Amino acid sequence: MPLNLKKLQLGRFPKWLWITILILVVIRLALPYVGLYTINWALANKMGTYDGRIQDFDLSLYRGAYQLQGLQIKKKNSDLPPILAVKEIDLSIAWRTLLSGKIAADVQIDRMVVRLMDSDKKEKKQLGNDEPGAEDAAKAIIPVSVESVVVKNSAFYFTNNDLKIALPVQIESIYGKVEDLLTRARGLSESISPFELEGFAMGHSQIKIDGKVDALATPIRLDVNFSLVEFHPKSVNALLLSYLPLDLTSGEISLYGETAMSKGNVIGYINLFLKDVDVVAPDQKLLGVKHFFIEVISAAANWILKNKEKVLAAHIPFSKTGEKFDVKYGEAFSSAIENRKEPLKKGFDNSISLKNLEAK
Repeated sequence: MPLNLKKLQLGRFPKWLWITILILVVIRLALPYVGLYTINWALANKMGTYDGRIQDFDLSLYRGAYQLQGLQIKKKNSDLPPILAVKEIDLSIAWRTLLSGKIAADVQIDRMVVRLMDSDKKEKKQLGNDEPGAEDAAKAIIPVSVESVVVKNSAFYFTNNDLKIALPVQIESIYGKVEDLLTRARGLSESISPFELEGFAMGHSQIKIDGKVDALATPIRLDVNFSLVEFHPKSVNALLLSYLPLDLTSGEISLYGETAMSKGNVIGYINLFLKDVDVVAPDQKLLGVKHFFIEVISAAANWILKNKEKVLAAHIPFSKTGEKFDVKYGEAFSSAIENRKEPLKKGFDNSISLKNLEAK
């Protein structure tokens, strides 16, 4: 049966309803432009020696979300690359927090690149620290509290621009996640928020960090495991030499550690493994008396303490109580001696936790 348009009773709807619908449509069309302008204004005017912009702002009203594309933050009047570039930021309402009366967001960050640069020359330096108004700019991008964050396909680069060949220290293929930042119960160690972070250093060595954090505590409470596996120190030797007068010209470094922090106090350890590491190479140039003595002492210790597998290993405990930070060098040296007889096991001791720390 054909539709008879004359029988449609559109006129039965009140005029105020049509006006309301029209206003809502106009607001929906205008919101992306308002959001784009507001964020770009904050990025351009609130960050001191830096400014930034986003290329696009999209809304997804059906899931209570918006997306920012093409975020870039650069140093003003500089040829340096952006200190921060992000392909896309997705911010959506964390519906579970509404049950406790809180408005918060789940944030996903895709293809973020951070580039920090150090130099004795101000125009070649960008570390982004202590910039006035940076917090205001961040609030323009994410104007509500954060319940969870996921970072994927991202990278970090650090370059010393004073080196003859300014090769960056790089961590790529970064994936990170932290959840339940607001919905966890305050002060309960079994209820704090899980997090994880991983990536590849210099394209060959996997970094892993995972644990739990209580972001609601002041100061924060933290229980974390971290590892760096089969890292080639030669890949960052020039940078090491610029900050520490020490050359590591070959071999591999692996480390495994645990640490816990609560009420400003810290306990932890690092299990350090140096395999086939040469501290002084035959053709190495020494940069001064201090460099000479550090190299000779390090090389001697490396030669004396290696086990039959040519691995130097040590268990290095550390702690902080109040303002006092303490490294147990005696225990570290004893473990290195013991490693010559009985190789230190690679991996975690599983001996550190918030429960251990807070029981003291």
